[in-house]
Amino acid sequence: MEELFAQCPDIDTILLGCTHYPLIEARIRSLLPQKVTLVAQGNIVAKSLEDYLQRHGEIARNCAREGKTRFVTTDDPHTFDIQAAKFYGEPIRSEHLDL
Repeated sequence: MEELFAQCPDIDTILLGCTHYPLIEARIRSLLPQKVTLVAQGNIVAKSLEDYLQRHGEIARNCAREGKTRFVTTDDPHTFDIQAAKFYGEPIRSEHLDL
């Protein structure tokens, strides 16, 4: 952050535009001056999706409510499980898939 603000000290807003940034959002926020607004795309995308689904009830009517979640990865399942659990909020067990 020091390097970024050295290049442009007048920054007033930072947009986190990658799906991986939630993992380090708190750390980034802790390094920012109080005058800087941090905008996380995750919240924007979630609110947009919620709005869309509310306007398109036919999607909800076509979705099963008692489905199962299955995680499949081409990566190492152990590594994937550790990283994915950070997003999912609970432990997961994935299956490896060879393509």
